[in-house]
Amino acid sequence: MPILWLLLGISSAIGVNGLLESQFENEILRNVALSIDEKTKGMGEEDKIEATVNLCHYLQVRRSEILGGRTYTSFKATNFRSSLQSFYIGTGACGYYSLFAARVFQKLGYAPRVVQQRVENRWGGHITLALPLKSNGKWILVDPLFKHSFRDTHNHLSSLPDVRAHWNSYYSKHTPSEYNPSYNYQQGWRHTNWDKYGVVSRAVYKVLVFTIGKDKTDALSLRMWIIDAYRVQSMIAFLVSGLCIVLIVIGLKPHSST
Repeated sequence: MPILWLLLGISSAIGVNGLLESQFENEILRNVALSIDEKTKGMGEEDKIEATVNLCHYLQVRRSEILGGRTYTSFKATNFRSSLQSFYIGTGACGYYSLFAARVFQKLGYAPRVVQQRVENRWGGHITLALPLKSNGKWILVDPLFKHSFRDTHNHLSSLPDVRAHWNSYYSKHTPSEYNPSYNYQQGWRHTNWDKYGVVSRAVYKVLVFTIGKDKTDALSLRMWIIDAYRVQSMIAFLVSGLCIVLIVIGLKPHSST
């Protein structure tokens, strides 16, 4: 019983902390989204998306210039990895740039998906984003690390399949000068790392393919479900707290004597 009370106290404290951190992060993101709405008033949707990518890149690269390359050994920095980590302390590369942009796009009413590229036979060699246009539902591709929006010959935002299909003939010739040419989408991409937890995650993939079909399963971006790391932390902690309360109540019930 004393262990249960101790665990209840610890899990409740972790849950409250996670909830407060999540509220703080989401307040920051809402204000970023409000600033974008103000700065892009009157713009078309595609131009607004490009402006959002540029602003997210600007916010992060300024922090990287000042805070990047420093050492962070605090308990929070090393044990609680938020998707806004690079926004706070200027660390990380394509993954953090894309996750930060994804959370801003969520506040703007979009449902982005993480895109994990296969680069030189290694999955996750580069991370970008795909998101559906509100106007017509077309899934377009953006690269937050290079603040690059892929556009076709008609200057419209392009989809990931289009970029891959016409990479050599067109899109490779219209990337920023610092763009890594190996990030060419020719070796494939995915929205979820189904190998992350070995046989368990691969088994989940097979079950989903059987139940909802391969196309819908491949379209799932599970990282977006847990992108608010502090909210996930609070949910797990409160679940543990609830379990502790149940066990404590059961333990406190008087046992009937025969």
